[in-house]
Amino acid sequence: MRVSTWRPGFLKEDPSQKIIEQPMPLGVIGAISAWNVPMILLAAKIAPALLAGNTVVAKPAATTPLAALKTG
Repeated sequence: MRVSTWRPGFLKEDPSQKIIEQPMPLGVIGAISAWNVPMILLAAKIAPALLAGNTVVAKPAATTPLAALKTG
């Protein structure tokens, strides 16, 4: 399996054809975290999604400390 580097790349190029890999974001990602260690859990979910070009909607638990609510 080939890991994408998030930039267009040539998979195959010869005189008759050219195949280009062009990654596209998935869209909106929902990140739901638990009440314990909310900052670590949110960071582990939000960072990869943002690096991939997606939009993230984070929903911390209602009983979470206020630190998780301050990330947005």
